[in-house]
Amino acid sequence: MIVKSQKPQFNYSKVCLELLGYLPERQKTVVGNRFGLLGKDPQTLQEIGDYFGITRERIRQIEKEALLQLAKYQSKKDLQQIIALFKEYLREQGGAKREDLALRDLSRQEDCQNQIYFLLVLAEPFYRTSENETVYSFWTTEEKIIDRFLPILEKTENLFKIEKKLLSQDDILLIVQDEPVEFVSSVLEIAKKIERGPLGFFGLANWSEIRPKGVKDMALLALKKQIWFLLL
Repeated sequence: MIVKSQKPQFNYSKVCLELLGYLPERQKTVVGNRFGLLGKDPQTLQEIGDYFGITRERIRQIEKEALLQLAKYQSKKDLQQIIALFKEYLREQGGAKREDLALRDLSRQEDCQNQIYFLLVLAEPFYRTSENETVYSFWTTEEKIIDRFLPILEKTENLFKIEKKLLSQDDILLIVQDEPVEFVSSVLEIAKKIERGPLGFFGLANWSEIRPKGVKDMALLALKKQIWFLLL
């Protein structure tokens, strides 16, 4: 879901540079390079450590100290407005959103995804779950929201294994009626083992209908699409 046009626009680069201005020069360089706020791609701890001639662990400590220092400025009016926008966006998504999709939506057409990521890391109350074998990286305002994810994922995966066919989102919603539609949609986006295929239906990510592996699979999908179109 794209952020609606009537919502406020912010100069994220300007806000981030103003925040960096509160830091001593070394902390500013570390944080700016780590998050890609100074016109370059984000750098690793090792890359920044090599530049300063110190260990990556020391760079991690400097970064942590700098973020704690910057957290004091969350009461600034422009930052509070940005935080409110982020919170409202996540609320509209049911409370969580896959990271790449959230950064895309919030940045619109501007090249400011690094800045938005930095502000999410800095501000409260936003929590990030890193990518693992089950889910893609995502952001939420609920620290323990993964506890709501797991039952949905388990029920949905079991449904696919039983039905052995593609399902619509409405089919999936029938087994998780206790959760809002927006939240279930976000869970399906975040899940690694469940994907929406070329035909617009969901299935297990390793199914050929979801990830066609060759010309034969593509031909079968095209045929199914034609048949379903005729049955509509």
